[in-house]
Order: sequence, then structure tokens, then C-alpha cells
Amino acid sequence: EFRSGACLNTIFGPNSTGKSSISRTLCLGLARSPSISSRSPKIGKQDGDCQIKLKGTKGKSVHIVRRDLSSNSNSAQLMFNGRSSSGKYTSASMVELDRCRPTAFGMSSV
Repeated sequence: EFRSGACLNTIFGPNSTGKSSISRTLCLGLARSPSISSRSPKIGKQDGDCQIKLKGTKGKSVHIVRRDLSSNSNSAQLMFNGRSSSGKYTSASMVELDRCRPTAFGMSSV
């Protein structure tokens, strides 16, 4: 379970418990380059996706960012609230949120 706060967030845990997986998913899902991660293991999969739900303060709607990745075509399709999106649009939309908090992909928020 992952709960984010308004300030600096850190993830603690023993080795091999998924700390890096959480941070890589957030980076990839929020339109960052896959090369942002120093690790890029090949696990035999050609395609993959990640989905992140973001919500602002109480009363604000939930936004869903989804990114489909393909190693065959070396491409990534970004979706914001179910629509195809550019990274610039997605980043600008997220800036409008008071606080972006991951609430899905194995994470929840309070």
C-alpha cells in the first residue's frame, strides 16, 4: 500500500519488495522517458502498460493516465482520461491538480 502526502515522499522497505517498481511506474505512467530508470531488464515481454489514478483535494475528480508501451515498434501511447494525449497536455493537466496522488496500480491514497 502506498500513501502519498503533500510534501516529500519516500518509500522504505527491504530489498526486492517493489520500491523501484513503484517509482518506475510513476515515471513511465506520467509521460517520462523509459530511460529515466537506470535499470531496464528484458523480461521476455514485447508490450506492457501502466495505469495511474490521480486525484486532487476533496471534491476534485479523479484523472486516469494510461501508457501503453511496445518494444517492437519502440513506441508509447499515452492516454489521459481515456483520450489519446501528448505528454505536454498530460503534464499541463496534472499541474492543475492541487495534489496529485496515486490511487491505483496497487496503490491507494488518503
